[in-house]
Amino acid sequence: MFAAIQRSATLPVYQSSRALQHAERATSFQAPATHNLQVSRPENFGHIMWLELLRRLRANKVPTNPTLIPLQHGFFRFDDASDRQAYIWNRIINMPMTVSAEEIQEALPLQLANALDAPAQDGSFGFYMRSFPLQVQQLEDILAHWDECELVFQEASDWRAAMRRLGSDHFVHIRYIGVFGPTSTALSRFESDISQRSSGVLAAFLRSLATIMPEVLDAAKVFVFKTATIHPLVPGEVVSQALIDERERLLIAAFDLQSLLNRQTGGFFSAYEPRAEDAEVFAGLNTQVLTRGLLELRSPDPTMMKELGLLIDDILDFMDDHPVLTGTSRAAPGPGFKDVMLAQALPSTISGHVLLAVLGKDITLEDFLQPRPFLKKEGSRAGDLLLQLIQILQRWELGIGPGELSTGTNLTAFFPFFDLIPWPRHDFCVALLDFLGRYLRAIKPLVTLSCSRLTSSVLNAHLAHEHGLPVTDFLAHVGVPRLCSFMDAEEFANQPPTVEAREPETFTIMVPALDPGRDKYGKQPESLRQVMLFTLQVAIALADLSRTTIRTATSRADAMERALLVWRTAPQYVALAAALDRAKDRLRQDWLLLNVAARTRDITEQERDRRSMQAQTRAKAFVAQGQPGSQERQTQVLALWRYNWPDLHIHLTRADREAWFSWARGLGEGKSYYASALAKSSGHGLGRLLQQLAPGQDHADPQVRQQVIELAVARLRWGWSSDHFSTEKQAERARQRLGWRKMGAPITRIKDLQVSVMRGGIIRLPMKAGDATIVDVQIRAPAASVPADKKDSRTLSATEDGIGLFDQDGRMFKHNATDTVTWAKNFFPQLKHGSLLAQAWERTMGRPFQDVQTQPLQSSPLVLPAAFYGAKDHKAGIRIKRTLRTTAPEPNEADWIMWLWLQDLFGSDSGRIFLCNEEQEPDWVTRLADDVKMVRSTLKAFISRPEYVHYPWRAEWQALLDTGSSAHVSQKIKATLRALRNFTEQRKSESIRLQPNARLSINGQLLSLEAAPTWDIAEAGPAEDEDEDEDEDDGDI
Repeated sequence: MFAAIQRSATLPVYQSSRALQHAERATSFQAPATHNLQVSRPENFGHIMWLELLRRLRANKVPTNPTLIPLQHGFFRFDDASDRQAYIWNRIINMPMTVSAEEIQEALPLQLANALDAPAQDGSFGFYMRSFPLQVQQLEDILAHWDECELVFQEASDWRAAMRRLGSDHFVHIRYIGVFGPTSTALSRFESDISQRSSGVLAAFLRSLATIMPEVLDAAKVFVFKTATIHPLVPGEVVSQALIDERERLLIAAFDLQSLLNRQTGGFFSAYEPRAEDAEVFAGLNTQVLTRGLLELRSPDPTMMKELGLLIDDILDFMDDHPVLTGTSRAAPGPGFKDVMLAQALPSTISGHVLLAVLGKDITLEDFLQPRPFLKKEGSRAGDLLLQLIQILQRWELGIGPGELSTGTNLTAFFPFFDLIPWPRHDFCVALLDFLGRYLRAIKPLVTLSCSRLTSSVLNAHLAHEHGLPVTDFLAHVGVPRLCSFMDAEEFANQPPTVEAREPETFTIMVPALDPGRDKYGKQPESLRQVMLFTLQVAIALADLSRTTIRTATSRADAMERALLVWRTAPQYVALAAALDRAKDRLRQDWLLLNVAARTRDITEQERDRRSMQAQTRAKAFVAQGQPGSQERQTQVLALWRYNWPDLHIHLTRADREAWFSWARGLGEGKSYYASALAKSSGHGLGRLLQQLAPGQDHADPQVRQQVIELAVARLRWGWSSDHFSTEKQAERARQRLGWRKMGAPITRIKDLQVSVMRGGIIRLPMKAGDATIVDVQIRAPAASVPADKKDSRTLSATEDGIGLFDQDGRMFKHNATDTVTWAKNFFPQLKHGSLLAQAWERTMGRPFQDVQTQPLQSSPLVLPAAFYGAKDHKAGIRIKRTLRTTAPEPNEADWIMWLWLQDLFGSDSGRIFLCNEEQEPDWVTRLADDVKMVRSTLKAFISRPEYVHYPWRAEWQALLDTGSSAHVSQKIKATLRALRNFTEQRKSESIRLQPNARLSINGQLLSLEAAPTWDIAEAGPAEDEDEDEDEDDGDI
């Protein structure tokens, strides 16, 4: 993933000749002429550049100061730029993707980051740029790969527009700009960015490079902007976060956000300007809690402080006892961590009660290593945003205009804060429920603002589990208050039924809220902040009501009940709830526009096993106990209701309490609550499936219910979505199957072939790979080719230039107006099974796929004819034992292609690695084979080259590499590598030499083949024997 000069000395380095050649081509490539740009520097060049940068910042709604910004960020040095530097800056501003790192170096000094770099000791912050050089055609291949995967990013259309006037061999540069601080370096920060991102344009781009063009990934480099580093003015002083953010935004604006892998403008700022109608809604509430209420705050009693101190001590002890579970084995808490946790968790009281508490989901690594309070200006982005929203409401209470500042006296003391997961690793564990319960029982807040789906789910499950709210459509529950118990979960479940009539003292009004930290992910709409602001208004309004009712209430429970009664009936609060609903509707629409296509991800085996176990647990654990209506049954049903498992509310929500209790109490003994809920559900995916399997009243049949349970287990095991069995999706799958299976046998020729173009432009062709395997070859057709009517037909036919897709009138569809055919021949190697298409093209056209005679030597690969290989040697198959070879592999053997791949992989000194003695390199096979991504991607790409289209073992190798990461596949590849292990350098050479304008001669036999590069094939001498017993496999490939 890193260029050779940037790799760590502890990592195995395999010099890839393709990566080196790619880097050399990118460095030596001359940028296209730019006649429309000024070469001479204008008089007011600096003024022009600053105006453009400020314009870009304002376009992204970034607050700017046109006087202060140029003074604080003079590292650009626009005023001192020469004519050459002005020319480069013009290109950076107008065509940033075409400017190389070497050219940027002339205008803005860059330094190549190194793996040996250490974090700065003086507390300074630097800025880095990751650069990926690609040819235009390579970037087009990546975008086509995204189209095949149904990934839609705005950056794709921006990149295509920028490449419109460039040739396919021109180089462009895709970049990512970021910040690193005192605890990180440019390389380590980028590595952490990669590890934390499983979705988004950056993750998709890196996965595509690793899959289809690893040489580009290996040729990428990280640079540091030398003159942009921000140093503290005084030793030991902390650099202003606002200054860091502003400089990052300027660098991103200079290189144009649309051309980068960054999804935000950089840094953090409040892009949301509250609307006048939002302020009017809040003014109608007439709250006093953020003004007069702050003056009533008092310190907590010593007992509460002692309990919180013991709680924080227990949390630290738990981290010490479980370093792997909590992640403290890799990152220890910074100095003062306990003091910061205790200070922000300690509340102030009004009339002896804590009005409001804030619950967070987890802690950022920065706040863990350098502890700082959550609600703090220039703190974490989530805390900064929440504090800004609180200050907006406080200004509205005080009647202060937006340009004025409030004092914020005791503001943070009114919002005590506690993280559900207070350590670096964010996996959920049962201990978190105990810590959260102890915190809430210590402070007893009347209102709790729960800032994430996870914390809201835990509270809604009354601290029994983390599934209290459904994963889907959490937005529907945001801002809707509800009573939640923070009593010990087991004790609460065993309470007598009488507590349902009068809520106990250990309850709080929970207000679910969106995680303010999600605002930093991607290009979030303004409606997201509007929903956050309205949700905060709900919490503040309930806290203000509780402040009023607690003075005359007989107990905490009485105060909360009266506050909720006013909330449900008073017109001003009904108006607030309606405004929140409208804001949530706008946010749903905005999210729908930002996420046009559904994102998919691979389900790991571990996750499938976990889902399968959960499904079986649901089906078998939720079983009715006792006879219907008995005391045992009533006790069980009440406990299940309090545990609030979503799986038991599939058919009846918690709003239908009486109907739910009637159903649960009347279910037959030994019956599954889960299966019964599925059977009675009309909207759930498995409920619809049940109706298809058993029409009418047959769903009461126990055998049908058991079948539903088995189907649910299978669905969760394979990671299917909840609507997998919906009528629409079943019909779509049927259309996809019939699209090619109705044609019968696998396709061998492509001439007047009737095909179905499915929605999305996908065409599936069944083709034979190997002796018996049939694979599904997918190609994407132009969007215009999707039939608008059932009468429209589509046919495929091979042509001189590739494969064409024709309509019923014989008109050919093309991706671009300049194309000569729908899919050119150079497109085939980019497909997963492109070699099968090439073979079908050869059978149809009756000649080799690549016509060497008509192709120039520099641009055409060598295509070896079938006569070169001879008859396939079935005795020399793909190895299953690690047996050493005593002779060089022949072209008709399975080892031969692996031998050539190793030579291609290690460049011109190919023999040095795998021809050495054991003493020189004892573990080279293990080191090479352990680089899983490299072996899979590069070997598969090498075998799929068109020049080896007639290689007799090609189909077997491709089928083997497509089968996955089983130990059997790993064993075969390692056995083949081991077989080539002990060739010595003292060997007889039998060379095959191809000279320009000469024929190919092998052992005296002439073959009709035109010019090609010189190529040596050597026969090895004797080697020592090795034990032929099959070894234990030591890893999967």
